[in-house]
Amino acid sequence: MMKKYHVTLTEEERKELESITNKGKRSARVIQSAYILLNCDTGGQERAMKDSEIAKFLGIAERTVENIRKKFVMDGYEIALHGKPSERVYKKSIDGKTEAWIIALSCS
Repeated sequence: MMKKYHVTLTEEERKELESITNKGKRSARVIQSAYILLNCDTGGQERAMKDSEIAKFLGIAERTVENIRKKFVMDGYEIALHGKPSERVYKKSIDGKTEAWIIALSCS
């Protein structure tokens, strides 16, 4: 099957992803996404790995690799690496007066 979404990283993006995978404390999801993007990169000197090879190497589903590639092309580098920020709006269940009363009660 022909790949629909091709990842081509800039030199700066490649260096950032390499630093993420080599050192530092990041979430497992960010590290996994960094490995996927590095191995899918068609702009580097080495050939890009196949999705099945990347999935086998990381112990994940091929679909995950496809989804990260798609996010990179459609939404950009940051969203592919870190995911979309939550847009959920939480409604308050208590007002300020009730909150102050609870705090006063717990501190007494």
